[in-house]
Amino acid sequence: MGTFFGILAAMGFVTAISDAVLRRSIGVVGLVLTLLLLVRNRWHPDHVYRPSAMAGIAVGCAAGFASAIAHAAGPILALYLLAQRVEKRVFVASSGLFFAVNNLMKVPPYVRAGLIDATTLHLALGFAVLIPAGIAAGWLANRHIPQKHFDAVVTVLMLVTSAHLCLG
Repeated sequence: MGTFFGILAAMGFVTAISDAVLRRSIGVVGLVLTLLLLVRNRWHPDHVYRPSAMAGIAVGCAAGFASAIAHAAGPILALYLLAQRVEKRVFVASSGLFFAVNNLMKVPPYVRAGLIDATTLHLALGFAVLIPAGIAAGWLANRHIPQKHFDAVVTVLMLVTSAHLCLG
């Protein structure tokens, strides 16, 4: 629900903020939150974040907004899930479901704004043949990577992604 409102707000806000400013803002927030998560894991290793329904809606709204403007919802969602210390299968399933629904909700406003047309649709369909290989690779990785290593990889990727958003 929050994602829907975030996407709507982003489509109305798209002309008021530059992509670069939004990307850098998301990157800075991602770096700060990832560092806070690392501090919490170091000094309060047993603490688990239990969000309220309103917090979930707010995160959905922020992720939907970031996704619609700059395709940068990954840091927001990953930090939200890591803070809850969800098991890796739940992390992957939640992320997959979120982005499937999020991206489907973006189709109508993107078509209306001219961001999706025959050319982009043809390009996307060409890459669709890679989906089964990606699913198989992810399934194998999820089965064989221990939870501790999974969390470490996601945290490092969060730092790299957030730094890239800040610099790019």
